[in-house]
Amino acid sequence: MPRCSTLLRSLAVAGCALLALPAAAQETPPFDHPLFTGPVREAPLPPVELEHLHLDLRPGPAPERLAGRVTLRLVALVDSLDALLLAAPALHVDSVHLTLSDTLRRPAPFRLAPPDTLLIRPDTVLAAGTPFALEIAYTAAPRRGLYATGAFRWASDEPDVQAHWTPLLHTAGDRFTADVRWTVKAGERAYLFGLPKTGQARDDGTLTYHFTAPYPVAFHHLLPVSGPLAGGDTLPGARVTATYAAPPNRLDAAARTLAHVPEVIRFLTDHLRYPFPTPDLALVAVPGLHTGDAAAPGLVLLNAGDLLDERARLDENPDTTLARLLARQWFGTLVAADFWTDRWLDDAFPAYLGARFAAHVWGEEALALHMDRLAHTYRAETARYVRPLVWDRWEDPAQMRDAHSRAKGAWVLYMIRQAIGDEAFRRVLNRFLYAHDRSSVETGDFVRALEAETRRDWGPFFDQWVYAAGHPVLEVAYAHDAATGRLDVTVRQVQEGPLVPEVFEAEVVLEVETLAGTERFPLRLHRREARYTFPLRMPPRFVVFDAGSTLLAEVRMDQPVTAWVAQLRDAAAPVHRLRAARALATFREHPDLLFGLRSALAGEPDATVRAAIVETMGKVPPAPSVERALLDALSDPAPAVRAAALDGLGAFAGSEVVARRAVEIANTDRSYRVQAAAVRALARIGAPQALDVIRSALITPSHRDVIRQAALTGLARLDLPARTALDLALPYTEATHPAPVRIATLPLLHALAGTQPRARERLWALLDDPDPRVRRASLQTLLADGPADRARLERRLAEEPDPDLRFLLRRALERHAPSP
Repeated sequence: MPRCSTLLRSLAVAGCALLALPAAAQETPPFDHPLFTGPVREAPLPPVELEHLHLDLRPGPAPERLAGRVTLRLVALVDSLDALLLAAPALHVDSVHLTLSDTLRRPAPFRLAPPDTLLIRPDTVLAAGTPFALEIAYTAAPRRGLYATGAFRWASDEPDVQAHWTPLLHTAGDRFTADVRWTVKAGERAYLFGLPKTGQARDDGTLTYHFTAPYPVAFHHLLPVSGPLAGGDTLPGARVTATYAAPPNRLDAAARTLAHVPEVIRFLTDHLRYPFPTPDLALVAVPGLHTGDAAAPGLVLLNAGDLLDERARLDENPDTTLARLLARQWFGTLVAADFWTDRWLDDAFPAYLGARFAAHVWGEEALALHMDRLAHTYRAETARYVRPLVWDRWEDPAQMRDAHSRAKGAWVLYMIRQAIGDEAFRRVLNRFLYAHDRSSVETGDFVRALEAETRRDWGPFFDQWVYAAGHPVLEVAYAHDAATGRLDVTVRQVQEGPLVPEVFEAEVVLEVETLAGTERFPLRLHRREARYTFPLRMPPRFVVFDAGSTLLAEVRMDQPVTAWVAQLRDAAAPVHRLRAARALATFREHPDLLFGLRSALAGEPDATVRAAIVETMGKVPPAPSVERALLDALSDPAPAVRAAALDGLGAFAGSEVVARRAVEIANTDRSYRVQAAAVRALARIGAPQALDVIRSALITPSHRDVIRQAALTGLARLDLPARTALDLALPYTEATHPAPVRIATLPLLHALAGTQPRARERLWALLDDPDPRVRRASLQTLLADGPADRARLERRLAEEPDPDLRFLLRRALERHAPSP
């Protein structure tokens, strides 16, 4: 395969992947997705260099508006510069002033030009190398990029959205020094670039906080946040001055959730052999953070709804998530992608380091299980599209923040680590950081650090895993010949699709378990179909493909049920037992399956594997023996196992025993997750007590409102009068409830929309919801039955700021266009 230069932009990026593929794969991707229908993107060549940004933000003339004054200190990069374009969607610009020296300041002609740009024409032509400054006064009512949840305001670190609240140069990777003044109401706190400085009181009762970037930053590192926040204690032992803030009623939950931040920071600084990039750190939790967690130098934003109360600790451990968030202080901020074609660099390293922290705390087996979860996240997305990691087509760069960038990217790093060893990979990360700290990078910069440390050519690896799309899909079969003492193995690569290599090349280990012990055989993948022969005197009890878990692949193993049960019981690594539990779900009709599952469950030490075993039990056709097995699993100490058992018991309609146990669990279990599963099970089996339990669950608080969501989901299953069901559900469609709760009402609203006008009108009203996740789910629900009200869709399209939703709306209007 030819090696690609990561300095190439635009068509060269996709073309580089195409060169590595057979002719049959060189076709236009068929996916109806904005990552394929958007234009080819190329890093702009800026006519100016931004050296410093001074920004002053304060409340505007109306509650939803803010007033800003930004000064951009620039240097012309081209001769005869007579015009400059800045991104400024929905900004109202009051004035622009040009300064050529400390004493020469004058107004500069400007106008707002389509599409969403501010065109400035200085009254003098500037030569290359000329320093100058632009001072722009404006007001904004941001519909994207800077959001409000009640009294809280918070910004998103999505690419390029800062232009919705301050004029933005079209230079994603440029770094500049910055200082920001952020004015808030009395009694509020503001955060940006680490800990807040003391607010300066103004005559109008407001407070102005002043922040200075600790090192040169990019526009997406501007992340102001403010609101009625309470500050927590300094976290001891963090090797950095670290504190946290949250709404006052969530401060205890923040302390509980963030208790291990010092340990995470110590791990990251030791593992990377690089000190924390800023002198202090603020972790700020705000409600309604619908764009996901965000990071800027010295600042981490979290959703207040994700903070754990005491019981929520039973259901999840946030430490690997914290490791991912804090790793963004190094990768994504200190070192960040130069252009969005290389977005995976910002997302993959934190995701990998979050998984690596699992190994630090719980061992290598936990790392393999974490990587398995990332693989599932990535493969779920591949049902909709596959793309190269380095990619140059999108409608909006935020669309590159997907599972490919995060999960597949983390797997690319993990495969490198597995190939060269943990210590060598740590040296690669260290070299990469020190070579490019406080700067913007491309994929080629990482390749050069990798090659310098390992002294080998990584071009073919990156050609197939980064510049091409997809992953190996392997059909594996084996047969043992007792007469010759031989094991024959066949591996067929059946992956297909645009930009997907016909053949992936890799080396894996085949592990064969016999009564005499374990045999290991190296196996090299290099053909579409390959046959291998190994000496093996005894027949295999089971065979594990890729015993080292070194390959991101979808493996379809042709192995009898007895072998899978043996693997489930006796495989050394939990991840291989987990895969056996999943594989056995395809044998749900086998008469001996339940016995094998129960015997494996009795001796399984890992809760993740036990939950998978019970999940497979729940897929066995309902029978008294299955019911007894699932009821027995309700005594498991792990909440995930009990929840899986209840999900399986939901198939036993009319069972009084199941109903009685589910009611008991719904009322008494300490785990929110298990209580929610009990509510769902009661609704599925149609228990007489279901409605009373659901009414109670609707008013029961829980972490992330999982119990209330389960109640709303269950409500759609009950045979209730339409008006009764609608009256119960409608209050939970209001914006006072979290977005997942509002989304949970949609199946019921959809079911009732044909006969209940209130249900259908509420679906349409949710298209104006402040959270784009709710708008997206509502639109998909409305379109599920075919054509919708065209005029309403057109109005929504005219007002919609979210790029993915605009794409969905345009497609809906195209598909349901009136006949000529």
